[in-house]
Amino acid sequence: MLRRTSQCLDTGEEFPYPPDSQDSQVSLAFASSLLRFLDSLEDSIVPTSLHGRCVEMTNRDEAFEVRSIYNL
Repeated sequence: MLRRTSQCLDTGEEFPYPPDSQDSQVSLAFASSLLRFLDSLEDSIVPTSLHGRCVEMTNRDEAFEVRSIYNL
């Protein structure tokens, strides 16, 4: 399932799973694909200097405030 999900993401093909699928394997395949993508990036999406600050966030509003201050 992971291989097929990655292939669809790479080629733009339609996913062979219904959009409202409750199958945990589908969720796992998408999550694994996302983690592989993030791991392949040379630069972090969140600058290392902000990691500590991001961990301290306790709600969505705080996270968006940090995001807007640092133009993330």
